[in-house]
Amino acid sequence: MKQKKLFGKIALLLALAMLFAFPADVIYAKSSKTISLSKLSKSRVLTLKNMPSASIYSILKTYKGKKLKTHTIQNFSYTPDLKYIFTVGECNTGSKKHTLLTVSKINKEFGDKNTSTCIDARVLGNYGHGDAIAITERDSSKEIYDIWVASDAGSNGFGRCIDRMTIAIENEKMVIKKKVRIKNFKKANVINGKAALFEEKEAPKRMNVAADEKNNQIVFRSETSTEINYLAYDLKKLNKALDKKKDGAKYDIAKQAKNQKANVRCNVVPKSVFQSFRVADNTIYICGGYFNDGAEINTIKYKVYNNGKSVQQDKKFSDNVSKVINLPSTIKIGKRSFNKKNVEVEGMDFVRNEKGKIDVHINYYARGVDVRNGITIFRFGL
Repeated sequence: MKQKKLFGKIALLLALAMLFAFPADVIYAKSSKTISLSKLSKSRVLTLKNMPSASIYSILKTYKGKKLKTHTIQNFSYTPDLKYIFTVGECNTGSKKHTLLTVSKINKEFGDKNTSTCIDARVLGNYGHGDAIAITERDSSKEIYDIWVASDAGSNGFGRCIDRMTIAIENEKMVIKKKVRIKNFKKANVINGKAALFEEKEAPKRMNVAADEKNNQIVFRSETSTEINYLAYDLKKLNKALDKKKDGAKYDIAKQAKNQKANVRCNVVPKSVFQSFRVADNTIYICGGYFNDGAEINTIKYKVYNNGKSVQQDKKFSDNVSKVINLPSTIKIGKRSFNKKNVEVEGMDFVRNEKGKIDVHINYYARGVDVRNGITIFRFGL
C-alpha cells in the first residue's frame, strides 16, 4: 500500500513537471460569455428596407436578360463614416451562383427604430456565394470606399480570389471606379521572407476577408480542402501596390510576402459551419452556426511580426481558443419569435462605440422573415 502511494506521488510530480515545462503562451486560458435572447432582442440597431427580393417591387429583377433569384444577405459591412451599409449575398440565374452587392443609406443613429434604405444593387457575375466583404477608407472627404469581396467562384460555389473594388456613391448609385483582383493565395506562405507554397500545395477553395484599419491590417482567410490560414498584410502597402494596377488587372499576392504581418494556421470552425469573421487588435473572431445547432463566436489571438519576418503560427485546434461567445439559438424580431430550427446566424461586423469599445453587430436569417423589409441587425459589446 505504501509503495502504491509512493508511485502515485511520483506520477503526480511528473505530470506537474510536464505541465510547466511548456511555454505559458501555447494554450490560452479559455473564458466564455453568453449573450441572452432577451438582451439581444432589445439591442436592435438597424432594419434593412427595400432590399432586392422576389417581390414585384424589387429594385433588381434580372441579370443579363435572365430572371434573377435572390436570397437573404450572407454578410455586411459599414462604411467607416457609418453613412452606408453594404451587404453581400447569393443570387442565381439558373444554376450559376453570383454575388449580389447592395448599398443602403443609414437613416439615423443606431437604435431600435433605425432603418436603412437600399438605394442600389449590383450583380457581380460568377463571384460565388457572397459571404465575404470588408470595407476600408479611400477618401474621408468624399463618399468613395474600397470594397473587398470574394470573387472567381469555383465548382463549389465559393470565391477563390479577392477583388478590391473602389466604389463611389454618386446620385445614390454605386459607381465602380476601379477593380483589381488579388490571386495566387496558394503562394501566400512566407519562408525566410520569401513567398512559398504551403505544405499541402493546394489552391484555396474558399476565400474571405476582414479589415482592421486601426492596426493597419487587411486579413484574408484562405481555406483549402484540409487547412485554413488567416493571412494579415500591411494594408497601406498592399493598397499602394494595388493603386498602381490598371482597372481590371490582376495582382499576385506572392509579391506582398515582405509585407505579411501574420500567418495563422487555424482550423477552428464554431459549430462546424463557418459563417463570417472579423479581426481587431491582433485577435481573430470566428462566427459559426447552423439551423437547429445554435451559434458561437470563437476568438484566436495571434502575434504580429515586423514586415518580412512573418512565420506560420500553429493555432490549428480549439485549445488555442481564448474566448467563446455563446449566441442565442433562437431569435425574436418585433413580436415574432423564431425557434432554432428556423434560425441561422450569418454576417458580422465591428463598430467602435463612443467609448472606443467594440460593439459586435450580427444578423440572422430567420425562415419566414420578409427579406425585402425585415432583415434585422443586432449588437452586443465584447
